[in-house]
Amino acid sequence: MRKIKLSKDLKEIKKRIDKIKKFGHGKSGMCIEVDYFKSSFWLRDDDGIPFQPFVIMFIHKESCFMLKTHMVIPNDKFRIEFFEQLLDVLENNQFLIGKIKVKKQDLFDLFEKTATDLGIRVELSKRLTGIEFAKRDFNQFFK
Repeated sequence: MRKIKLSKDLKEIKKRIDKIKKFGHGKSGMCIEVDYFKSSFWLRDDDGIPFQPFVIMFIHKESCFMLKTHMVIPNDKFRIEFFEQLLDVLENNQFLIGKIKVKKQDLFDLFEKTATDLGIRVELSKRLTGIEFAKRDFNQFFK
């Protein structure tokens, strides 16, 4: 599994966020759903130790189009990788995001400050239909 290069420090993250601010997210932008879950399959790390990766998905709510999927080793740094993935989605796609819906409180807490600074609303939702469909298809594919 490819290891993601995390931002080296807060200055680099701030620089990325300042760049994203210029894109004009917020206001009339689209809604995306974001959630993570433990995969239905096992992998081995570099030392041969088996683990079940966490999968984070970014889905366009209206079309259920998958914008990004990323797998991480479930360790104490996986939420940092999720934050980096959010920045990647905001930087590298040609669409404007107005709202992010999440199901888990930890994702809400992770994304809220930065998203709010960018003019993007973050909402807790009991049900994320796009994620549910994508998760079901993802797990069926890897059976």
